[in-house]
Amino acid sequence: MVDCISYRIETSPESFDLLLAVLSELGADAFQEHEDALEAFLEGEDLLQKQTVIESYLIEHKLVFYKIEHQRKDWNAEWESNFTPYTIETKLIVRAPFHPGDPNYTEELIIFPKMAFGTGHHETTSMILSYIVDQDFSNKKVLDFGCGTGILGILTAKHHADQVVFIDNDPLCIDNTQENLRLNFVEKGQVHLGSADIIPKMEFDLIIANITRNILLDTLPILSQHLKQNGQIILSGFLHQDLDDMNHQIHAVGLNYKSHMQKGEWICIIAEKPMPHQKI
Repeated sequence: MVDCISYRIETSPESFDLLLAVLSELGADAFQEHEDALEAFLEGEDLLQKQTVIESYLIEHKLVFYKIEHQRKDWNAEWESNFTPYTIETKLIVRAPFHPGDPNYTEELIIFPKMAFGTGHHETTSMILSYIVDQDFSNKKVLDFGCGTGILGILTAKHHADQVVFIDNDPLCIDNTQENLRLNFVEKGQVHLGSADIIPKMEFDLIIANITRNILLDTLPILSQHLKQNGQIILSGFLHQDLDDMNHQIHAVGLNYKSHMQKGEWICIIAEKPMPHQKI
């Protein structure tokens, strides 16, 4: 039985970021970069629908590609064999449970790598990790929206967050987040399957949303309603050419742009919900 399809698309490394962003919007779940090709992986109950949409895009844009069928157990073995630890200076190492620990780093995250989930290697995830690793979230409530592996919310928990809520619409992400919470001995996480409509009726000091551009634009009005006054929201998963659109939406929902980071073609924005007397 085929659990997963991948498309190996011939293109130059300079085109990887743009193609990755487009295919993410079209439903691709994970990517692997090769020397002269980008490989996009699809899975899930809507696999056939994703295939139709992505193949139409590739054909329309005259891209050369090869389609490969995978069984999940074969893909997991390949993914694990290619997974390498990720580090932020000497502050943090992100490793899999089958890698040895390294005492040269101040702290570690243990993330079991599975298809479709971020492990810190992608620019968007690494930018947010580099921000979180320097923060103290004591007495803070955090929402990790579109949590994937749960890596970002787990790091806030290890930095003393009082409560962390994880939400994703992919059951595999939910399972992986729960597994990674156990691996990191984090007991304060609440994990929910669904989208923005199932966010608990509460306000958060920090909301993290590392998802695709279109979903960010669509859900930002709801996310902003769950942000405390003076609370921060971290948005990533979009390219630098989308920065103006994101800033426009941030302002439209009553938030203040504070700063942004860029790594490669990717952007991470930090915004804040002002107090009533503050100007937007």
